[in-house]
Order: sequence, then structure tokens, then C-alpha cells
Amino acid sequence: NQLKKRNERLREIMNHYLVTIDSLNTLNVNLTSQLDKTSTQLKETTTERDKLREINEQSAELLTKGAQLSAFNFVTEAQKYKSAGAGTKGVNKANKVEVITCTFTIGENKIARTGNKMIYLQITDPNGQVLYKRPNDVVQVAGSEILYSGKREINYQGQLIDMTIVYNLEGKEIPSGNYTVKIFADGALIGKDTFTLK
Repeated sequence: NQLKKRNERLREIMNHYLVTIDSLNTLNVNLTSQLDKTSTQLKETTTERDKLREINEQSAELLTKGAQLSAFNFVTEAQKYKSAGAGTKGVNKANKVEVITCTFTIGENKIARTGNKMIYLQITDPNGQVLYKRPNDVVQVAGSEILYSGKREINYQGQLIDMTIVYNLEGKEIPSGNYTVKIFADGALIGKDTFTLK
């Protein structure tokens, strides 16, 4: 009789455990499902964040490019001084050149940063050598230091500006051939021109 009662008691306890185990299994399935759902949402959120970051980076890059100045309408001329200091006149022979003048227009740009800006001129001879006055005449462009031939500061207010930068050879001789002229501002190339000397 005692064994029978004990057996029934054990059966009740076992049934109780079975119900508890079943409840825990159901709870575990629900938790796993919620975890999968949360994991999926997290992946979607991460993907969305990465897409937004990429869009922001592209927008920032476009804005930077859009804010960059541009130089055009180039007139680059090799010149020599007239006698008696009466100005200069154009020449096309390398052995007669005393100054090189580069006249150009800085374009209108409504989103560019306004204020004082330094505009740099770089003249490269046919041998790939930059014409410069001092070895420390360098400027940072795209993370690298480059030599420049001349510079001029302007006050830019988003409007067109016509300007000239002059490079004086100060008695130096230069070779004949094709020359490249580049204009830099805000650490970027904004325009280029070429000219030839005989």
C-alpha cells in the first residue's frame, strides 16, 4: 500500500516535471524565435546604417567636389621687358623670356568657402622640372608637397574673379619646348594650361 502511494506520488511529481519541461520547451522555442527575429532586425539595421554611411560619404565627397573652385579662360604668355622700362612684350623664343604671365578666371561657386584664399601657380618645363624661386616654395596638394612658381592671395566671395600671377625668371635660362601651367587652390588642382617656346 505504501509502495503504491509512493508510486502515485512519484507519478504526480513526474507529471509535474513533464508539464514544466513542456512549458520550458515552449518558452525556449518562443525565445529562439524572438532571438532570430531580433538578430534579423539587427542585421537589417546594420545594413541600413552601412548604406546611410555610404550615402553620407558619397554626399560629402560630392559636396567637396562641388565646393572646389575652377580656373579657366587661360592666357599664358612669355614676355620680355621693353627698353627704358616701358612695360613688357610677348616673345616666343626661350632665350628671350624674362617673365611668364598667367591670366585666368576663377569661376563662380555659391557653395565654396568664401574669404581669403591663396592661389598657386606651377609652371613645368619640357624636362618635367618645376620653375621656382626658392626650394621651400611648397604647398600641400592632395596630401603631398609640391613646388610652386608663384602665388597670389584673393578675397573670394563666390563670384567670378579675373586674375594674373607673374613668374619672373630673374635671369635664369629656360629650355625651348612645351610648358605646362597648373593652378591650385584649397589643396586641389583647379585648372591647367600649356604654352610652347621655340
